[in-house]
Amino acid sequence: MSFVVLLHYGQQRWLIGDDWGLLQRSPMSLPDLFRAQNGHWSTVPILVYHTYYWLFGLRTFVPYVATTVVLHLTLALLLRVVMRRAGVGPWVATFVAGSFVLFGVGYENMILPIQISMVGSMVFGIGHLLLADHDGRNDWRDMAGLAAGLLALMSSSIGIPMVVAVGIATLMRRGYRAALVHTVPLGLVYITWWMWSSSSGGFTGNSITITRNVPVVLGWLWSALSGVLLGLGQSPIAAVALAVLLIAGLVLAWAPLNRAERRKQASVPLALMLSSVPLMVMIGLQRADLNLVFKLPTDTSRSSRYLAMGAALLLPALGVAADAVIRRWRYATPVVMLPFLVGVPGNISALSAANSATYFNPKAYERQRAFLVGVANSPLAEEVSGDVHPNPNELMMADLDVRFILRARDEGKLPEPLPLSKNEQDLIAVRLSMSQSLADDAVPDYTCETFNQPTLIKPSKGDRFVIRGLVMIAMGSDGKFGAPTAYDNTWAGSTLTTQVDGATFRISPAQPATSVQWCGVP
Repeated sequence: MSFVVLLHYGQQRWLIGDDWGLLQRSPMSLPDLFRAQNGHWSTVPILVYHTYYWLFGLRTFVPYVATTVVLHLTLALLLRVVMRRAGVGPWVATFVAGSFVLFGVGYENMILPIQISMVGSMVFGIGHLLLADHDGRNDWRDMAGLAAGLLALMSSSIGIPMVVAVGIATLMRRGYRAALVHTVPLGLVYITWWMWSSSSGGFTGNSITITRNVPVVLGWLWSALSGVLLGLGQSPIAAVALAVLLIAGLVLAWAPLNRAERRKQASVPLALMLSSVPLMVMIGLQRADLNLVFKLPTDTSRSSRYLAMGAALLLPALGVAADAVIRRWRYATPVVMLPFLVGVPGNISALSAANSATYFNPKAYERQRAFLVGVANSPLAEEVSGDVHPNPNELMMADLDVRFILRARDEGKLPEPLPLSKNEQDLIAVRLSMSQSLADDAVPDYTCETFNQPTLIKPSKGDRFVIRGLVMIAMGSDGKFGAPTAYDNTWAGSTLTTQVDGATFRISPAQPATSVQWCGVP
Protein backbone atom coordinates (compact mmCIF):
# COMPACT_ATOMS: atom_id res chain seq x y z
CA MET A 1 0.00 0.00 0.00
CA SER A 2 2.79 2.47 0.90
CA PHE A 3 4.49 1.72 -2.42
CA VAL A 4 1.31 2.54 -4.33
CA VAL A 5 0.74 5.78 -2.40
CA LEU A 6 4.29 7.02 -2.89
CA LEU A 7 4.33 5.99 -6.54
CA HIS A 8 1.08 7.91 -7.04
CA TYR A 9 2.66 11.13 -5.77
CA GLY A 10 5.99 10.51 -7.47
CA GLN A 11 4.72 9.85 -10.98
CA GLN A 12 3.02 13.27 -11.02
CA ARG A 13 6.51 14.74 -11.36
CA TRP A 14 9.23 14.43 -13.98
CA LEU A 15 12.97 14.64 -14.44
CA ILE A 16 14.68 17.70 -12.99
CA GLY A 17 18.10 19.29 -12.64
CA ASP A 18 20.75 16.66 -11.94
CA ASP A 19 18.61 13.97 -13.62
CA TRP A 20 19.60 15.50 -16.95
CA GLY A 21 23.21 15.76 -15.88
CA LEU A 22 23.30 12.00 -15.30
CA LEU A 23 21.46 11.13 -18.51
CA GLN A 24 23.81 13.23 -20.63
CA ARG A 25 26.82 11.22 -19.44
CA SER A 26 28.03 8.33 -21.57
CA PRO A 27 28.15 5.10 -19.53
CA MET A 28 30.70 3.79 -22.02
CA SER A 29 33.12 6.59 -21.17
CA LEU A 30 35.16 6.07 -18.01
CA PRO A 31 35.63 9.82 -17.42
CA ASP A 32 31.86 10.36 -17.74
CA LEU A 33 31.13 7.37 -15.54
CA PHE A 34 33.40 8.50 -12.71
CA ARG A 35 33.44 12.29 -12.96
CA ALA A 36 31.65 14.04 -10.08
CA GLN A 37 28.07 15.20 -10.58
CA ASN A 38 27.43 18.33 -8.53
CA GLY A 39 30.20 17.29 -6.14
CA HIS A 40 29.09 13.66 -5.74
CA TRP A 41 30.63 10.41 -6.94
CA SER A 42 27.62 9.21 -8.95
CA THR A 43 28.66 6.07 -10.82
CA VAL A 44 25.81 3.93 -9.44
CA PRO A 45 23.04 6.46 -10.28
CA ILE A 46 24.52 6.95 -13.78
CA LEU A 47 24.34 3.20 -14.45
CA VAL A 48 20.78 2.98 -13.12
CA TYR A 49 19.59 5.95 -15.18
CA HIS A 50 21.13 4.69 -18.38
CA THR A 51 19.67 1.23 -17.87
CA TYR A 52 16.20 2.76 -17.64
CA TYR A 53 16.91 5.11 -20.53
CA TRP A 54 17.96 2.16 -22.71
CA LEU A 55 14.87 0.17 -21.73
CA PHE A 56 12.20 2.88 -21.51
CA GLY A 57 13.66 6.14 -22.76
CA LEU A 58 11.71 9.15 -21.49
CA ARG A 59 8.38 7.71 -22.59
CA THR A 60 7.49 6.70 -19.02
CA PHE A 61 8.56 8.14 -15.68
CA VAL A 62 7.46 5.18 -13.57
CA PRO A 63 10.72 3.15 -13.46
CA TYR A 64 12.76 6.19 -12.42
CA VAL A 65 10.52 7.16 -9.51
CA ALA A 66 9.73 3.55 -8.52
CA THR A 67 13.42 2.95 -7.79
CA THR A 68 13.49 5.80 -5.27
CA VAL A 69 10.29 4.52 -3.65
CA VAL A 70 11.71 0.99 -3.35
CA LEU A 71 14.96 2.29 -1.86
CA HIS A 72 13.04 4.42 0.65
CA LEU A 73 10.94 1.45 1.77
CA THR A 74 14.06 -0.73 1.91
CA LEU A 75 15.68 1.86 4.15
CA ALA A 76 12.65 1.77 6.46
CA LEU A 77 12.92 -2.04 6.61
CA LEU A 78 16.63 -1.84 7.42
CA LEU A 79 15.90 0.59 10.24
CA ARG A 80 13.57 -2.02 11.71
CA VAL A 81 16.31 -4.66 11.39
CA VAL A 82 18.73 -2.37 13.22
CA MET A 83 16.23 -1.88 16.04
CA ARG A 84 15.47 -5.59 16.35
CA ARG A 85 19.19 -6.37 16.57
CA ALA A 86 19.48 -3.77 19.30
CA GLY A 87 16.86 -5.62 21.34
CA VAL A 88 13.78 -3.53 20.48
CA GLY A 89 10.54 -5.48 20.59
CA PRO A 90 8.88 -6.34 17.24
CA TRP A 91 5.84 -4.09 17.64
CA VAL A 92 7.79 -1.05 18.81
CA ALA A 93 10.37 -1.54 16.04
CA THR A 94 7.60 -1.82 13.45
CA PHE A 95 5.79 1.26 14.75
CA VAL A 96 8.90 3.46 14.85
CA ALA A 97 10.17 2.30 11.45
CA GLY A 98 6.66 2.75 10.12
CA SER A 99 6.73 6.43 11.08
CA PHE A 100 9.53 6.80 8.54
CA VAL A 101 7.56 5.23 5.67
CA LEU A 102 5.28 8.27 5.25
CA PHE A 103 7.69 10.87 6.62
CA GLY A 104 6.21 13.49 4.31
CA VAL A 105 8.55 16.36 5.18
CA GLY A 106 11.29 14.17 3.72
CA TYR A 107 9.37 13.67 0.47
CA GLU A 108 12.38 14.36 -1.78
CA ASN A 109 14.05 11.14 -0.61
CA MET A 110 10.79 9.27 -1.15
CA ILE A 111 9.68 10.26 -4.65
CA LEU A 112 12.42 12.15 -6.55
CA PRO A 113 14.43 9.91 -8.92
CA ILE A 114 17.72 11.75 -8.37
CA GLN A 115 17.54 10.82 -4.70
CA ILE A 116 18.47 7.23 -5.53
CA SER A 117 21.91 8.73 -4.99
CA MET A 118 21.56 9.77 -1.33
CA VAL A 119 19.01 7.13 -0.36
CA GLY A 120 21.13 4.53 -2.12
CA SER A 121 24.14 5.62 -0.05
CA MET A 122 22.12 5.16 3.13
CA VAL A 123 20.77 1.75 2.11
CA PHE A 124 24.21 0.47 1.11
CA GLY A 125 25.76 2.13 4.17
CA ILE A 126 23.36 0.50 6.64
CA GLY A 127 23.79 -2.78 4.76
CA HIS A 128 27.53 -2.42 5.33
CA LEU A 129 26.88 -1.66 8.99
CA LEU A 130 24.71 -4.73 9.51
CA LEU A 131 27.20 -7.02 7.74
CA ALA A 132 30.07 -5.70 9.88
CA ASP A 133 28.03 -6.06 13.09
CA HIS A 134 29.18 -9.48 14.30
CA ASP A 135 31.65 -11.02 16.71
CA GLY A 136 34.72 -13.03 15.82
CA ARG A 137 37.19 -12.84 12.99
CA ASN A 138 36.73 -11.28 9.59
CA ASP A 139 34.78 -13.47 7.15
CA TRP A 140 32.65 -13.19 4.02
CA ARG A 141 30.31 -10.77 5.77
CA ASP A 142 33.11 -8.26 6.09
CA MET A 143 34.03 -8.59 2.43
CA ALA A 144 30.38 -8.15 1.43
CA GLY A 145 30.16 -5.19 3.81
CA LEU A 146 33.13 -3.48 2.18
CA ALA A 147 31.50 -3.99 -1.22
CA ALA A 148 28.31 -2.38 0.10
CA GLY A 149 30.36 0.48 1.57
CA LEU A 150 32.03 1.05 -1.79
CA LEU A 151 28.63 1.20 -3.49
CA ALA A 152 27.53 3.74 -0.85
CA LEU A 153 30.49 5.96 -1.76
CA MET A 154 29.85 5.48 -5.49
CA SER A 155 26.24 6.64 -5.08
CA SER A 156 26.80 10.03 -3.39
CA SER A 157 28.92 11.84 -0.81
CA ILE A 158 26.47 10.64 1.86
CA GLY A 159 28.51 7.45 1.74
CA ILE A 160 31.22 9.27 3.73
CA PRO A 161 29.27 9.67 7.01
CA MET A 162 27.92 6.14 6.51
CA VAL A 163 31.50 4.83 6.51
CA VAL A 164 32.07 6.92 9.65
CA ALA A 165 29.07 5.19 11.24
CA VAL A 166 30.50 1.76 10.38
CA GLY A 167 33.85 2.79 11.86
CA ILE A 168 32.25 3.88 15.13
CA ALA A 169 30.13 0.73 15.41
CA THR A 170 32.94 -1.71 14.65
CA LEU A 171 35.30 0.13 17.00
CA MET A 172 32.77 -0.20 19.82
CA ARG A 173 31.91 -3.85 19.22
CA ARG A 174 35.00 -5.44 17.66
CA GLY A 175 37.92 -3.14 18.38
CA TYR A 176 40.20 -0.88 16.39
CA ARG A 177 41.48 -3.55 13.95
CA ALA A 178 38.01 -4.27 12.63
CA ALA A 179 37.30 -0.54 12.47
CA LEU A 180 40.43 0.01 10.38
CA VAL A 181 39.50 -2.85 8.04
CA HIS A 182 36.08 -1.32 7.39
CA THR A 183 37.19 2.30 6.94
CA VAL A 184 40.78 2.66 5.70
CA PRO A 185 40.41 0.81 2.36
CA LEU A 186 37.24 2.73 1.55
CA GLY A 187 38.86 6.01 2.61
CA LEU A 188 41.83 5.38 0.32
CA VAL A 189 39.55 4.54 -2.61
CA TYR A 190 37.49 7.69 -2.05
CA ILE A 191 40.57 9.93 -1.74
CA THR A 192 41.97 8.43 -4.97
CA TRP A 193 38.69 9.12 -6.75
CA TRP A 194 38.52 12.66 -5.32
CA MET A 195 42.06 13.49 -6.45
CA TRP A 196 41.37 12.15 -9.94
CA SER A 197 38.05 13.95 -10.23
CA SER A 198 39.59 17.21 -9.02
CA SER A 199 42.42 17.01 -11.54
CA SER A 200 40.02 16.20 -14.40
CA GLY A 201 37.70 19.14 -13.70
CA GLY A 202 35.02 17.08 -11.99
CA PHE A 203 34.37 19.69 -9.29
CA THR A 204 33.05 23.01 -10.51
CA GLY A 205 31.05 25.96 -9.23
CA ASN A 206 29.20 25.87 -5.90
CA SER A 207 29.63 22.12 -5.48
CA ILE A 208 32.97 22.67 -3.69
CA THR A 209 32.36 26.06 -2.06
CA ILE A 210 33.33 25.65 1.59
CA THR A 211 32.33 28.18 4.22
CA ARG A 212 34.81 29.15 6.94
CA ASN A 213 32.13 30.73 9.10
CA VAL A 214 32.06 28.36 12.09
CA PRO A 215 29.07 30.00 13.86
CA VAL A 216 27.04 29.71 10.64
CA VAL A 217 27.86 25.99 10.35
CA LEU A 218 27.02 25.40 14.02
CA GLY A 219 23.74 27.21 13.52
CA TRP A 220 23.07 25.06 10.48
CA LEU A 221 23.79 21.92 12.53
CA TRP A 222 21.39 22.93 15.29
CA SER A 223 18.68 23.95 12.84
CA ALA A 224 18.99 20.69 10.87
CA LEU A 225 18.96 18.34 13.88
CA SER A 226 16.16 20.18 15.67
CA GLY A 227 14.31 20.20 12.35
CA VAL A 228 14.42 16.40 12.29
CA LEU A 229 12.59 16.21 15.64
CA LEU A 230 10.12 18.87 14.52
CA GLY A 231 9.52 16.94 11.34
CA LEU A 232 8.84 13.71 13.19
CA GLY A 233 6.56 15.31 15.78
CA GLN A 234 5.10 18.10 13.63
CA SER A 235 4.98 20.44 16.66
CA PRO A 236 7.47 21.96 19.13
CA ILE A 237 5.85 20.11 22.05
CA ALA A 238 6.14 16.74 20.33
CA ALA A 239 9.73 17.54 19.31
CA VAL A 240 10.70 18.30 22.93
CA ALA A 241 8.93 15.11 24.05
CA LEU A 242 10.98 13.09 21.53
CA ALA A 243 14.21 14.71 22.72
CA VAL A 244 13.40 13.91 26.37
CA LEU A 245 12.40 10.37 25.39
CA LEU A 246 15.66 9.90 23.50
CA ILE A 247 17.88 10.91 26.41
CA ALA A 248 15.93 9.27 29.22
CA GLY A 249 15.17 6.12 27.25
CA LEU A 250 18.76 5.50 26.18
CA VAL A 251 19.90 5.82 29.79
CA LEU A 252 17.24 3.27 30.82
CA ALA A 253 18.21 0.96 27.96
CA TRP A 254 21.97 0.96 28.21
CA ALA A 255 22.94 1.94 31.77
CA PRO A 256 22.00 -1.44 33.36
CA LEU A 257 23.95 -3.47 30.74
CA ASN A 258 27.42 -4.79 31.35
CA ARG A 259 30.17 -3.69 28.99
CA ALA A 260 29.90 -6.66 26.63
CA GLU A 261 26.14 -6.38 26.30
CA ARG A 262 26.31 -2.62 25.84
CA ARG A 263 28.87 -2.92 23.08
CA LYS A 264 26.72 -5.49 21.30
CA GLN A 265 23.35 -3.76 21.60
CA ALA A 266 24.30 -0.08 21.53
CA SER A 267 27.01 0.02 18.86
CA VAL A 268 24.84 0.27 15.73
CA PRO A 269 22.04 2.65 16.85
CA LEU A 270 24.54 4.85 18.68
CA ALA A 271 26.86 4.95 15.67
CA LEU A 272 24.00 5.96 13.38
CA MET A 273 22.86 8.68 15.75
CA LEU A 274 26.39 10.07 16.16
CA SER A 275 27.01 10.01 12.40
CA SER A 276 24.18 12.51 11.93
CA VAL A 277 26.60 15.18 13.22
CA PRO A 278 29.32 14.71 10.55
CA LEU A 279 26.56 14.32 7.96
CA MET A 280 25.02 17.69 8.75
CA VAL A 281 28.39 19.38 9.24
CA MET A 282 29.57 18.08 5.85
CA ILE A 283 26.45 19.44 4.16
CA GLY A 284 26.54 22.67 6.15
CA LEU A 285 30.13 23.40 5.12
CA GLN A 286 28.94 23.52 1.51
CA ARG A 287 25.40 24.86 1.94
CA ALA A 288 25.25 27.03 5.06
CA ASP A 289 26.21 30.22 3.23
CA LEU A 290 23.59 29.84 0.49
CA ASN A 291 20.90 31.59 2.53
CA LEU A 292 23.17 34.58 3.05
CA VAL A 293 24.63 34.76 -0.47
CA PHE A 294 21.41 34.23 -2.42
CA LYS A 295 18.95 35.53 0.22
CA LEU A 296 16.86 32.39 -0.06
CA PRO A 297 13.37 32.64 1.45
CA THR A 298 13.58 29.31 3.29
CA ASP A 299 16.07 27.70 5.66
CA THR A 300 18.00 25.25 3.50
CA SER A 301 19.23 23.36 6.59
CA ARG A 302 15.70 21.98 6.79
CA SER A 303 15.49 20.93 3.17
CA SER A 304 13.41 17.83 2.68
CA ARG A 305 16.27 15.50 1.77
CA TYR A 306 18.37 16.50 4.78
CA LEU A 307 15.50 15.96 7.20
CA ALA A 308 14.86 12.51 5.72
CA MET A 309 18.48 11.46 6.17
CA GLY A 310 18.63 12.87 9.68
CA ALA A 311 15.44 11.02 10.64
CA ALA A 312 16.80 7.73 9.30
CA LEU A 313 19.94 8.09 11.43
CA LEU A 314 18.04 9.09 14.57
CA LEU A 315 15.07 6.70 14.53
CA PRO A 316 16.90 3.50 15.62
CA ALA A 317 18.09 5.24 18.81
CA LEU A 318 14.58 6.61 19.36
CA GLY A 319 13.23 3.08 18.93
CA VAL A 320 15.65 1.77 21.56
CA ALA A 321 14.65 4.58 23.93
CA ALA A 322 10.91 4.05 23.43
CA ASP A 323 11.24 0.30 23.94
CA ALA A 324 13.22 0.77 27.17
CA VAL A 325 10.57 3.05 28.69
CA ILE A 326 7.76 0.70 27.67
CA ARG A 327 9.54 -2.30 29.14
CA ARG A 328 9.99 -0.45 32.42
CA TRP A 329 6.45 1.00 32.56
CA ARG A 330 4.10 -0.99 30.36
CA TYR A 331 1.15 1.32 30.97
CA ALA A 332 3.18 4.23 29.58
CA THR A 333 2.96 2.79 26.06
CA PRO A 334 0.32 5.26 24.77
CA VAL A 335 2.27 8.21 26.17
CA VAL A 336 5.55 6.98 24.63
CA MET A 337 4.01 6.38 21.21
CA LEU A 338 2.02 9.62 21.17
CA PRO A 339 4.85 11.93 19.93
CA PHE A 340 5.37 9.60 16.96
CA LEU A 341 1.65 9.24 16.32
CA VAL A 342 0.73 12.93 16.38
CA GLY A 343 3.22 13.64 13.60
CA VAL A 344 1.69 11.16 11.14
CA PRO A 345 -1.22 13.33 9.87
CA GLY A 346 1.06 16.32 9.39
CA ASN A 347 3.59 14.25 7.48
CA ILE A 348 0.92 12.78 5.21
CA SER A 349 -0.32 16.31 4.59
CA ALA A 350 3.24 17.47 3.80
CA LEU A 351 3.61 14.67 1.26
CA SER A 352 0.39 15.73 -0.44
CA ALA A 353 1.33 19.43 -0.32
CA ALA A 354 4.68 18.75 -1.99
CA ASN A 355 2.89 18.38 -5.34
CA SER A 356 0.86 21.55 -4.81
CA ALA A 357 3.75 24.00 -4.71
CA THR A 358 3.67 27.12 -6.87
CA TYR A 359 6.58 25.92 -9.03
CA PHE A 360 6.99 22.17 -8.51
CA ASN A 361 3.54 20.90 -9.39
CA PRO A 362 2.15 18.41 -11.93
CA LYS A 363 1.15 21.18 -14.35
CA ALA A 364 4.66 22.65 -14.34
CA TYR A 365 6.20 19.25 -15.03
CA GLU A 366 3.74 18.67 -17.86
CA ARG A 367 4.77 21.97 -19.48
CA GLN A 368 8.42 20.98 -19.17
CA ARG A 369 7.70 17.78 -21.09
CA ALA A 370 5.88 19.82 -23.71
CA PHE A 371 8.82 22.23 -23.91
CA LEU A 372 11.33 19.40 -24.35
CA VAL A 373 9.43 17.78 -27.22
CA GLY A 374 8.75 21.23 -28.70
CA VAL A 375 12.49 21.94 -28.84
CA ALA A 376 13.10 18.55 -30.47
CA ASN A 377 10.53 19.29 -33.17
CA SER A 378 11.58 22.89 -33.81
CA PRO A 379 13.37 23.47 -37.15
CA LEU A 380 15.68 25.88 -35.32
CA ALA A 381 17.09 23.01 -33.22
CA GLU A 382 18.86 21.69 -36.32
CA GLU A 383 20.58 25.05 -36.92
CA VAL A 384 21.99 25.84 -33.48
CA SER A 385 25.04 24.53 -31.69
CA GLY A 386 24.52 21.22 -29.87
CA ASP A 387 25.76 22.63 -26.57
CA VAL A 388 22.95 25.22 -26.39
CA HIS A 389 20.89 24.92 -23.21
CA PRO A 390 17.39 25.91 -24.30
CA ASN A 391 16.14 26.69 -20.80
CA PRO A 392 19.14 27.50 -18.56
CA ASN A 393 17.15 29.59 -16.09
CA GLU A 394 14.85 26.69 -15.23
CA LEU A 395 16.04 24.49 -12.39
CA MET A 396 14.07 21.68 -13.99
CA MET A 397 16.06 21.72 -17.25
CA ALA A 398 19.16 23.85 -16.69
CA ASP A 399 21.57 21.00 -17.53
CA LEU A 400 19.75 19.85 -20.68
CA ASP A 401 21.32 20.64 -24.07
CA VAL A 402 20.09 20.47 -27.65
CA ARG A 403 22.51 17.69 -28.61
CA PHE A 404 20.91 15.30 -26.11
CA ILE A 405 17.37 16.35 -27.07
CA LEU A 406 17.95 15.69 -30.78
CA ARG A 407 19.65 12.37 -30.10
CA ALA A 408 16.75 11.31 -27.88
CA ARG A 409 14.32 12.32 -30.64
CA ASP A 410 16.20 10.35 -33.30
CA GLU A 411 16.36 7.27 -31.05
CA GLY A 412 12.62 7.41 -30.34
CA LYS A 413 13.13 8.02 -26.62
CA LEU A 414 10.95 11.12 -26.17
CA PRO A 415 7.39 11.18 -24.81
CA GLU A 416 4.43 11.97 -27.03
CA PRO A 417 4.17 15.66 -28.03
CA LEU A 418 1.79 17.93 -26.13
CA PRO A 419 0.09 21.06 -27.49
CA LEU A 420 2.14 24.24 -27.11
CA SER A 421 0.70 27.66 -26.44
CA LYS A 422 1.80 30.62 -28.58
CA ASN A 423 3.91 31.93 -25.68
CA GLU A 424 5.64 28.55 -25.33
CA GLN A 425 6.39 28.48 -29.06
CA ASP A 426 7.88 31.99 -28.78
CA LEU A 427 9.94 30.92 -25.76
CA ILE A 428 11.43 28.01 -27.72
CA ALA A 429 12.22 30.19 -30.73
CA VAL A 430 13.94 32.92 -28.68
CA ARG A 431 15.86 30.53 -26.44
CA LEU A 432 17.23 28.58 -29.39
CA SER A 433 18.09 31.71 -31.37
CA MET A 434 19.82 33.54 -28.52
CA SER A 435 21.56 31.11 -26.18
CA GLN A 436 22.77 31.92 -22.67
CA SER A 437 25.86 30.60 -20.90
CA LEU A 438 28.71 31.38 -18.49
CA ALA A 439 31.27 31.50 -21.30
CA ASP A 440 32.65 35.06 -21.09
CA ASP A 441 31.51 36.24 -17.68
CA ALA A 442 35.10 36.97 -16.61
CA VAL A 443 36.19 38.85 -19.77
CA PRO A 444 36.62 42.56 -18.91
CA ASP A 445 36.84 44.20 -22.37
CA TYR A 446 33.27 45.01 -23.33
CA THR A 447 31.73 47.74 -25.42
CA CYS A 448 28.60 48.54 -23.42
CA GLU A 449 25.44 50.49 -24.07
CA THR A 450 22.68 51.32 -21.63
CA PHE A 451 19.06 51.07 -22.81
CA ASN A 452 16.12 52.44 -20.85
CA GLN A 453 13.54 51.64 -23.53
CA PRO A 454 12.97 48.81 -26.05
CA THR A 455 15.77 48.62 -28.61
CA LEU A 456 16.03 46.55 -31.78
CA ILE A 457 19.18 44.67 -32.79
CA LYS A 458 19.92 42.41 -35.76
CA PRO A 459 23.12 40.54 -34.94
CA SER A 460 24.91 37.99 -37.08
CA LYS A 461 25.24 34.34 -36.14
CA GLY A 462 28.03 33.94 -33.61
CA ASP A 463 27.83 37.50 -32.22
CA ARG A 464 28.11 37.52 -28.43
CA PHE A 465 26.83 39.88 -25.78
CA VAL A 466 26.99 40.25 -22.01
CA ILE A 467 23.98 41.34 -19.95
CA ARG A 468 23.78 42.83 -16.48
CA GLY A 469 20.57 42.10 -14.58
CA LEU A 470 17.22 40.95 -15.90
CA VAL A 471 16.58 41.50 -19.63
CA MET A 472 13.48 40.78 -21.72
CA ILE A 473 14.13 39.60 -25.29
CA ALA A 474 11.54 39.08 -28.03
CA MET A 475 12.07 37.96 -31.62
CA GLY A 476 10.17 39.01 -34.75
CA SER A 477 10.11 41.22 -37.82
CA ASP A 478 8.19 44.06 -39.47
CA GLY A 479 7.21 45.43 -36.08
CA LYS A 480 5.56 42.19 -34.99
CA PHE A 481 7.26 40.42 -32.13
CA GLY A 482 6.45 37.34 -30.14
CA ALA A 483 6.11 37.11 -26.39
CA PRO A 484 9.22 38.38 -24.54
CA THR A 485 11.45 35.92 -22.71
CA ALA A 486 13.32 36.74 -19.50
CA TYR A 487 17.09 36.39 -19.48
CA ASP A 488 18.39 36.51 -15.90
CA ASN A 489 22.12 36.33 -15.23
CA THR A 490 21.71 35.22 -11.59
CA TRP A 491 22.01 31.49 -12.35
CA ALA A 492 22.44 30.91 -16.08
CA GLY A 493 25.34 33.24 -16.82
CA SER A 494 25.70 36.64 -18.44
CA THR A 495 26.84 35.69 -21.95
CA LEU A 496 24.38 35.54 -24.84
CA THR A 497 25.32 34.06 -28.22
CA THR A 498 23.37 34.58 -31.44
CA GLN A 499 22.70 31.14 -32.94
CA VAL A 500 20.94 32.11 -36.21
CA ASP A 501 21.34 34.65 -39.01
CA GLY A 502 18.77 37.20 -40.05
CA ALA A 503 16.79 37.40 -36.79
CA THR A 504 15.68 40.68 -35.25
CA PHE A 505 15.55 40.92 -31.47
CA ARG A 506 13.84 43.49 -29.27
CA ILE A 507 15.77 44.18 -26.06
CA SER A 508 13.75 45.66 -23.19
CA PRO A 509 14.22 46.47 -19.51
CA ALA A 510 12.41 44.02 -17.27
CA GLN A 511 10.64 46.79 -15.35
CA PRO A 512 9.50 50.31 -16.21
CA ALA A 513 11.89 53.09 -15.20
CA THR A 514 14.84 50.67 -15.24
CA SER A 515 17.69 50.26 -17.71
CA VAL A 516 19.50 47.43 -19.47
CA GLN A 517 23.27 47.24 -19.76
CA TRP A 518 24.03 45.48 -23.05
CA CYS A 519 27.68 44.76 -23.81
CA GLY A 520 29.28 43.43 -26.98
CA VAL A 521 32.03 40.83 -26.60
CA PRO A 522 35.05 41.45 -28.87
